[in-house]
Amino acid sequence: NVGMGSTSPAAKLTINGTTEQLRLEYNPTNYQSFTVNSAGSLFVAQNGAAATLALTDSGRVGIGTTAPASKLDILGSAGLSPFNVASSSGTSIIKIASNGNIGIGQTNPAYNLDIANSLGVGGTAYFAGYVGIGTTGPGQKLDVAGNIQVSGGDRKISLGDVTAVNSGLYFHTISDQNYYIGRDSTVWGSGQPIIASSYYGWQFKTYGSDRMTIVGSSGNVG
Repeated sequence: NVGMGSTSPAAKLTINGTTEQLRLEYNPTNYQSFTVNSAGSLFVAQNGAAATLALTDSGRVGIGTTAPASKLDILGSAGLSPFNVASSSGTSIIKIASNGNIGIGQTNPAYNLDIANSLGVGGTAYFAGYVGIGTTGPGQKLDVAGNIQVSGGDRKISLGDVTAVNSGLYFHTISDQNYYIGRDSTVWGSGQPIIASSYYGWQFKTYGSDRMTIVGSSGNVG
């Protein structure tokens, strides 16, 4: 065994010191310094600067920090992504941006979680705020910009407690052209079950033929 700074080397090469114990360099100005402190933590520094890589005595790894608080602790520089997993072509697969946004399949994630293409949820998903589909500014718990299709063997939309006042389906087009199916005290003030239109009226059809029409402007029934 060879000892440098040690008279009793325990390995093939043992280097003992209190400061920089090993330097690997390309030239005198471009090098990496390796230092082990009294606790056994390893620190790596570049070109005489502060250490940017640490393996602590508690088994934690720090990148950009010498005091990692987790098993892997990454501290990014301003404007730089602290974490990026890319494909062989360089396209980001998983990326954490410098502002904390997380992208899956996104090179520049614009939201807290930005997913390209499809999202599959195998279990239960919980969202504390509003969810927007086709819109980045949802105004309700679920805000869909576009069409909704319900498919499957037992197709239905459940509204929960439809016996409560102000529950049911509400269709809004433009000002004063709103339609309701359910119970809504804002239509007649009674909170009774209704099928109503607040403007143009209703047409009821079966098999493609008109069966009953209620004219919105006059109230006439035909």
